[in-house]
Amino acid sequence: MRQLAPDWPSPGYCDDRARRGGEDMTSTKKITKHPSDGLTVGRIGRGEVSALLKNKRKKKSGASLCFLRWRYLAVRWGRMSCRSVCCNRWSCEERLDGKTVIITGANTGIGKETARDLARRGARIVMACRDLERAEEARTDILEDTGNENLVIRKLDLSDTKSIRAFAELINKEEKQVNILINNAGIMMCPHSKTVDGFEMQLGVNHLGTGVSVFSLHPGVVQSDLWRHQHQCIQVAVKIFRIFTKTTVEGAQTTIYCAVEPQLDSQSGGYFSDCAAARCSRAASDDDSAQKLWEISCNLLGITWE
Repeated sequence: MRQLAPDWPSPGYCDDRARRGGEDMTSTKKITKHPSDGLTVGRIGRGEVSALLKNKRKKKSGASLCFLRWRYLAVRWGRMSCRSVCCNRWSCEERLDGKTVIITGANTGIGKETARDLARRGARIVMACRDLERAEEARTDILEDTGNENLVIRKLDLSDTKSIRAFAELINKEEKQVNILINNAGIMMCPHSKTVDGFEMQLGVNHLGTGVSVFSLHPGVVQSDLWRHQHQCIQVAVKIFRIFTKTTVEGAQTTIYCAVEPQLDSQSGGYFSDCAAARCSRAASDDDSAQKLWEISCNLLGITWE
């Protein structure tokens, strides 16, 4: 089974990665999205970040934070736009008839466009979504566009481990096979809150709620709902720099590539960007750190692996 997943880390995690020279990492055949492009706040300067956070703790004006975020986006989008101009262009007529694909967060953005593309290839699509009303709207849209009636909606709330277990049990009962799992759903920079199980929301949804990935990928800077929790100045920046960002269709291409490309059948554990293999950071390749993270995660979730 291919597993893929775009990984949406918390801002603090991204900043820490950047200070260590990290890059963005994201997607699996399990596909997962992850933050490792090196174009993070750390590129702006650790001193600026530390000073900014100190000012924030003293409850000073948020103007400096807004400016830093603007600067961060300008640097990131500038480099991402240059990359997009030179990125590999990929197309494939591969069919997925008879195969079952699970996509989390398939009701909007990259997840919806991924579902649309794979449905057009003949796959059975399981749309794993928290908001069933929006999922039904997305299903109707995809059905009308592709003519593929093999689209089913299943309830999944990644902020609740009971919902995750119930979803897994239902899939084991209903589906004879799962060929591709795409961990697309994620959140970023949301107001501080906790999951049903008491974990910080971004940690719980983006990491503990998705599990391990076979492939990770970076979709690029995409015009999606991921920005909905941002400060107002960031919302303005998103609109101003819109010309340099990817549409959701363009942002879904690397996820689709990792799910469909036949040459990846014999591969595992890769990191991809712009429909091609990419280099991840040294920290992301640290097996000792990965093992420690695995053990901590299992302990938080009360899971024992023999």
